[in-house]
Amino acid sequence: MKRYLFMLILLAGFQSYAQKPQNTYSVQGWWGPASPPYSPVVANDKSITFRLKAPKASKVNLVFGEWAVKPAAMTKDTAGNWEIKLPAQQPGVYSYQFWVDGITILDPKNPVVKSGTELYGSIVEVPGVVPRFDEVQQVAHGILQNIKYHSSSLQKLRGMTVFLPEEYQQNQHQKFPVLYLRHGGGDNETSWTQAAGKADVILENLIAEKKAKPIIIVMTNGLIDGSWGVEVQKMALRNWKKNCWLMLYLIWRKISGLWRIESQGPLLAFPWAGGRLTL
Repeated sequence: MKRYLFMLILLAGFQSYAQKPQNTYSVQGWWGPASPPYSPVVANDKSITFRLKAPKASKVNLVFGEWAVKPAAMTKDTAGNWEIKLPAQQPGVYSYQFWVDGITILDPKNPVVKSGTELYGSIVEVPGVVPRFDEVQQVAHGILQNIKYHSSSLQKLRGMTVFLPEEYQQNQHQKFPVLYLRHGGGDNETSWTQAAGKADVILENLIAEKKAKPIIIVMTNGLIDGSWGVEVQKMALRNWKKNCWLMLYLIWRKISGLWRIESQGPLLAFPWAGGRLTL
């Protein structure tokens, strides 16, 4: 009897094991050779190919550049890929968008964008035979710091971007001049160091060529109420100059204890079209 009962238990165990679902999960195929570039593709002859996967779209245009541009029609293949190839372009940094059935979109295959108060466009770079003045080169590189602080005058959280040259890390006891760099209309504190700005890259290249001395750059946010046009910011405009200098003074007092600053330095302000002018 005991032997019979033992055989039944053993048989039940085997049946339970046999019915247990097998783990077929696998990561095989997750990794493999990288896919060829899709969009944008800059060829050796400086021509640029743009593509967009939009099988249901009836019309797609490329809007290349930022000022006085004319949309260029793209062609569609049987797989729903829209494509256009621009002839050789001059070395530089270019912004572009797609118009899909009347709706403006950025390039979903390109993570490099120009942004500020909104997303303005995707960015593509055409390298030079001789590296451009704003092209990343094999030179000493500094550090970018994104800093948040509370503004007592505006009663809100603010941001600024600070560039520290490579020499700042090497010379622990040296003090450096500081430049306060303001952005243009519709931009923010990160704009000067985005792919369409490159203030840090330009300065690094100038330092390497002995055309500039190592300095600290402090890039602040010039927006007060979140907008920048005159008509929507009349109240802010009346107090902008006061708030601007107060903000820079408070920032200077703050960073003087954080970074080795030789002097307060000048303020460079970029004109805001339809908004504020340089100080």
